[in-house]
Amino acid sequence: MNNQIVYKIILKIKKLFVSDNSYSPEKSEPMRIVMGVVDFCSGGLERVVIDLCVSLKVHQISSVILVANKEGKIAYAARDLGVEVETFNGDVKAFDKRIVEINPHIYMIHHCYHGIEVAASCHIPVIEVIHNTYFWQKQNEKYSILRNTCIEHFIAVSKTAASYSIKHLNVVPERVTIISNGLSNDTIIRPTLAMRKKNRLDTYLNRFVFIHIANFFPVKRHVLIVKSFALFLKYYPNSHLTLVGGSGSDHYEIKVKALVQELGISNNVTFTGYLDHRQVSIECAHSHVGLLPSLIEGFSIALLEYLYFGLPVIVTDVGGAGDVFGESLLGKLLKTPVLNDEKDNDILSVCDYSDVEIEELLNAMLCSRDNYLEWFGYGENAINHVEKFSMIETASKYVELVNNIVR
Repeated sequence: MNNQIVYKIILKIKKLFVSDNSYSPEKSEPMRIVMGVVDFCSGGLERVVIDLCVSLKVHQISSVILVANKEGKIAYAARDLGVEVETFNGDVKAFDKRIVEINPHIYMIHHCYHGIEVAASCHIPVIEVIHNTYFWQKQNEKYSILRNTCIEHFIAVSKTAASYSIKHLNVVPERVTIISNGLSNDTIIRPTLAMRKKNRLDTYLNRFVFIHIANFFPVKRHVLIVKSFALFLKYYPNSHLTLVGGSGSDHYEIKVKALVQELGISNNVTFTGYLDHRQVSIECAHSHVGLLPSLIEGFSIALLEYLYFGLPVIVTDVGGAGDVFGESLLGKLLKTPVLNDEKDNDILSVCDYSDVEIEELLNAMLCSRDNYLEWFGYGENAINHVEKFSMIETASKYVELVNNIVR
């Protein structure tokens, strides 16, 4: 049976048994939202959740983040900003019980499916934020059933994430709203124009620095970056690559570090590990070009961070990258990678790249160095351009949507 028909049947059944006033929280109460995540260690998704919680406070909406499994350094950063974080270390029953105790107006899930059945049974509207093209969920009946029976509405962070979810994950189009991620600049410091010129134009001839911000997962293509950078060093041997990000896949991170050793470029590559916003500010201030040649993305916060700091960028045309670029000259938009999405596991673990892919990235890197006076101007264009993607605007759209759902 068609999924849209199934959904309509479910809605009719709900109307028979659930009155219009069935949501437990009183409408006169200040709105409260529970954010559900699996792990809360580091990464763009986690950063979005924190910034969203902080921005919703301006609209008199309180939030609490429930972490199903483990937390890391980013949880402490959230608490420092006044965001409540509760961690359950895999205790599913306690997680479910806490949702019932809080009894929120909305349960908003971020790639986390714990608690959605208990929330739906308590008539708490569930909103799923789709942060990426979830290849690994394709043709998985379990997720289709959960989405059709428990989830009220979907927020997709980009047109790409929305279209993929509708085509491959059986999400009903009428229940999807596209809201791009936004950047919060409350805790990051951008150097003045004079300092940017000093940090970049006075140094690029002697020590050209690329920065890549991403946790260690194969889809972020660190291996491609390292191989291309090793070739770049043959032209400009005093250059440097800064890799910012926490351990996503331990095995993959070990592989990347071993490759750096094998290529003999350890003195030219820095692995920083996880950095908070202020530490990222320092690294971006001393870099010349931002890299993000990912295989898949939803809507990258790292890309917005690069642009905020006036960094020209080299990124693949995936996720929301094309939407961000528009007609603006911000750097180089690489070709969209060709994916065989019939082999989901291969997509998520691929570490081997063709000479064509390596050469394409290398040529873009060489172009940025050879024409840096022009590329510096791209970075300055980016500072004005990124204002369109503020967390203030993003939060306002979330508020409008949740108010309509609760109403």
